[in-house]
Formats: sequence, structure tokens, C-alpha cells
Amino acid sequence: MKGSTPRHKLHETIADPAAQRNVLDPHDCKFGACQSFHLKRWWEEEALKSIPSLLVHDLGRLIRYNLFSNSDAAIIALWSQEDETIDRFLAEIWPSRPPPSWSAFPREQKISTLINMLHSDQQSPSRWVSLFWDIAEMSDPLDIARKLDAESETSFKQIPFEEWVRHLLGYHALAVQRFMQQHTMLGDHILRHLGAHPIERETYAAVERHLRQRSPFVHYVIQQVLLGNRPRFQQRQVCPPPDVPGFHLLARPIQLLFSTRQKGLTTTLKILDVLSARFEKSHSSASIIDWTRPLDTSMLYLSETLLSDSTDTLVKTLTDADIINFDAFSPADLLHHPTRVRYIESKWHALRDAVSECCAAVPDQVARILEATRALHIGRNYHSSTALLHGLRAYLVSNYVRIVEEPHQNFMSIIEMVHIVDSSNNFATYRRMFEEMPGIPFLLPHCREVDERGWPAVQEFSICFSACKLHR
Repeated sequence: MKGSTPRHKLHETIADPAAQRNVLDPHDCKFGACQSFHLKRWWEEEALKSIPSLLVHDLGRLIRYNLFSNSDAAIIALWSQEDETIDRFLAEIWPSRPPPSWSAFPREQKISTLINMLHSDQQSPSRWVSLFWDIAEMSDPLDIARKLDAESETSFKQIPFEEWVRHLLGYHALAVQRFMQQHTMLGDHILRHLGAHPIERETYAAVERHLRQRSPFVHYVIQQVLLGNRPRFQQRQVCPPPDVPGFHLLARPIQLLFSTRQKGLTTTLKILDVLSARFEKSHSSASIIDWTRPLDTSMLYLSETLLSDSTDTLVKTLTDADIINFDAFSPADLLHHPTRVRYIESKWHALRDAVSECCAAVPDQVARILEATRALHIGRNYHSSTALLHGLRAYLVSNYVRIVEEPHQNFMSIIEMVHIVDSSNNFATYRRMFEEMPGIPFLLPHCREVDERGWPAVQEFSICFSACKLHR
């Protein structure tokens, strides 16, 4: 039975940002929503239609990012689902435990429980209560710059990644608007201060110079103040603002990701989770933010491959790429063409790092990556299978019990494969396997052998590599 959507229950179930919109005047916000980012929002229609077929992890991402013009749209759609769909979502949250009989619970309680489990609380930037008084007591420009930079950076780190995504796609994002309003209020305060004390313009000119390599947001504020302007952006302002480099940390990769629907919504949201983990590492949790370096998207093509819904597609994509790389490779390159070897090794390291990142950001993808690893191993693609295993190893160790309990996992074959990347005696287990069952090689051990023994090691590798080419 489908249920109606009691509006008075929605705000009891989840904190609704729309309820707080009257707190701020959107035109008083320094950087409003990115109205110039004009895309047909293909994901909204696709999301609402796909809810009954989603896995619970994908539903969680849908609710968490909340990329809808109506901020209640996902929850309203959830209320309209069949009871069987709601019960399935709840059962998927606790896959390894005997679930209660969800059908015995009231519908409102089930949906409330589901949303509370999937929704992460949003954190807003802390208020700059004492900042204005603190800088009024300071006279050294470097001290003032450091204080302003520290407050701006702390507030920046408190904004959830999901809020930045919503803002950069043109949706209302309260935490981002509060962040920008804080900077506007700071500019207003300093404008009034300099109006009353014009002699201090030289001090703030020095502050501006010290801020050039610090927070671009607060630097922009001081820059505008010195020009006699109120630092403020209207909602219709071009986004990202060309003179505020801080937006370039995120804007391009996120907007490009949504510029086409080719990947589909579920894969796009998984890639967002990978970007979120990368953003957390490089910006939110960084002791010092490098404001000049945008969010790294160099491995997104690998993440997209690893997050494929098809194991066969993942295996074929990796194998086809490896065959192309190794068809141009000769055993003598180990000794005479280190550049070509380093290129192949860089591909291996990039794949390893992408796997590690995907496992941490999208743990529901681990089972598929494990299946692909087994298939690559059986197919004697040691290059990609060892890269995947290295990336998986940390995750396997920290989640040992859960993996053992999952009945669809062939756990002993996983343990056997992990032994292949045991580095003891220069990966002796792998080298023995490569001699007995040649395949697409994992180059690191062979490079070490050649470094130690020279040409004889190249000749031994060449015999196995030739058999590998015949095997393929």
C-alpha cells in the first residue's frame, strides 16, 4: 500500500533547510546560488523514478546530496513508495543481522527510522562572535591577517561537502550562504572602521598583501574594502566569481561531472563520494589548505571505471588498457628504456590509489572490486589484479569479520590472492606464480631483479613474457 505524505511529519523526520530560509536575506549573501550554471537538471527526474530499484546505499546518497529544487522531494517520494520497498531498504541496512519484522511497525516509524539512518546532520560555520573585537585590538598587519585567515579557514572546513555540491549546482545551501554572509559582515565592519579611522588604511593595505597566499575569501573582502566597495555578490552573479579563486577549488570538477547524464545518477553520486573523501583529505582535514590548487580530479576516470555496475565491464576495461600498454613493451625495456617502464608503473600506482580511495569512499562497491580482482587473477592479469589487491588490502584487514560473514564472498580465494602481494623476498610468491602461469606482469619485482642481476634477469623474464603473449 502506498502512503500519503503527511507534511507535518516531514520536519519531524529530517531537518528541513527550507524552514530556515527566512533567517537570511538571499540578496544579502555574499555569494548566492550559482544561477549562471545553466543545465537541464536531468538527475532530478531520474532520481525520483529510480527510487524503487535503488540499493539502500544509493538511496542514502540521494537523500544526503538532496539535489532537488524542492528540498523535500526525495522524502516525499519515499513516502509514496510501496511498503515492500521500504521494508527492503530497512533490511539492507542490517544485512548480517536478523532483522525485526518490519511489517509489524507503523509506516511512519519505518520511514522515520530509514531517513534518520541515511541522513547526515549538516554543520554550519561557527559564528564569528569575537572576531571584530579581536582585530580592533591588533595593530600588527601580519597578526590581523593570520587571525582573519584562521577564522575564514575554520569556517570553510566546517561546511559539509554536500552543501558545496548543492551550491555549485545552483541549489539553496544554507551553510554556504552563512559562510559568505560572515565575510560580508566582516567587510561591512572594516568599512565602518576605516571610515572612522582613515589613518589605518595603510595597516589594512599591508593586511591585504599578507592575505594574498591565504584564504581567497577573506582576501577578496579586504581587497574590496580598500577599493571602497561592499564585498557582496547577488544571486544572479556569475558563478564561480572570476575574482574569487576559492570557488575554483570545487566548481569545475563538480559542474563537469553533472554536464552529461551518460554516467547515470547512481554512478555520478558514487563519484561525488570519492571527490568528498578527496576533499576531506586535501582541504577539510588538512592542517594547511593550499588555496591555489583545485580539487584533484586526475584519477576520476579510474574511479568511474571502478564504480561501474558491471564486473565484466570493469575487467574488460582494465585488461584492454593493459594489453595496449604491454604490446608496446619489450623485456629489454627493463634495462634500456626506464621511461617506458616508469609509465607502466605509474599506471599501476594510479590504479592502486584509486582502488584504495573508492573502497574508503564507497564501501558498498568493495564486493564488485573483489569479484573483478578474482576474474583478473584467473585471467592471469597480474598487473591490474595486484594493483587492485594493494588498494584493497587495508580495507580487507580493517573489515575482516564482516567480509568473513558475507556468504557470497569466497573468502579463502581472497586470502590466497592477498598472499600474491606479499613483498617478502621480492614478492617470491608472485614471481613463482608468474613462472608457472605467465600472464600480464606486475613489473615492480622484475625491475628489482634486473637492478640486482642485470641481463640474466632480463633473459629469464623474457621467456615467461613471451609465453604470456602467446597465452593472450
